[in-house]
Amino acid sequence: MPRPERPVDAAEGPVQSFAADLRKLRAECGLTYRELANTAHFSKATLSSAAAGHRPPTWEVTCAYVRACGGKPEDWRERWQAAAAAAGLSADAARPAQGRNASDQSDDASAHIPGGRLSRLLTRRTALPVLAAVLVTGAAMTAIWAGGGAGPTTTELRTSASASAPTARFAGARQPVTDNGDPERTRCAFDPGVRTLDSVEINTAQENLLGFAELRYAPSCQVAWGRFVPSSRMTYLNKGATVSVTARRPATATTGVPYRVAFDGQAAFGNILRTQRGCVEVTVTIHAASGGGSGTTRCGR
Repeated sequence: MPRPERPVDAAEGPVQSFAADLRKLRAECGLTYRELANTAHFSKATLSSAAAGHRPPTWEVTCAYVRACGGKPEDWRERWQAAAAAAGLSADAARPAQGRNASDQSDDASAHIPGGRLSRLLTRRTALPVLAAVLVTGAAMTAIWAGGGAGPTTTELRTSASASAPTARFAGARQPVTDNGDPERTRCAFDPGVRTLDSVEINTAQENLLGFAELRYAPSCQVAWGRFVPSSRMTYLNKGATVSVTARRPATATTGVPYRVAFDGQAAFGNILRTQRGCVEVTVTIHAASGGGSGTTRCGR
């Protein structure tokens, strides 16, 4: 028999109230977390954490949870935004997470990245210099026009940037869809059909949950990439840890350029690999003074 959830007091604040509402919705539809996971395509631990009341889930997890329970995500948007704002995630509350429903999708990727989100994105993904972006994009387009095929594989240049540094990224910048590209700059992350192919737990040697390694896939681009979604324990106890996200394509013995970032309490995503020549697997490794861990997804496309 499943262990009962710890009580959550809805009167403590928007985060706890949101968790209580999610629990009520699940209770009304009569699904266990295991049954919910089969329908929502997120792990049992991810869905259970969404209703734990420690921190609000991502919008993507919220949508999957609500739909699996027979609800309508649009009816939950304001409550989720209130919970996200109360947890200090007000910038993220302004845009849905990657892989959102097509009805939430804008044609312009930059419309989903308000100023606060963009500043934080620059520190987490690091900026591509404007001149380099122009040269890389121009070279790729020249190759496409000349050869009539896909552009050459390029490795994204990464330089450290802080939120207060001059913005090196400009509106409308877009990378060609090649191995080691950025999921957002290629706009593959904004494909309305984006889905999570696999999600595995990352635990310490003492079996403490640090978060989840996710394999993401965009059918319109035919690319996959990794994403790390932190647990509440990781968020509150491991500031200063390092997250490394690496994608591999076994069929071609290709290991993508690892993306490494200092953990700042937020989810982090890695670089893309194309899936036309084989499936892609993702490894997320956490290095932390209080105990790290690693997780590898299945190979999918």
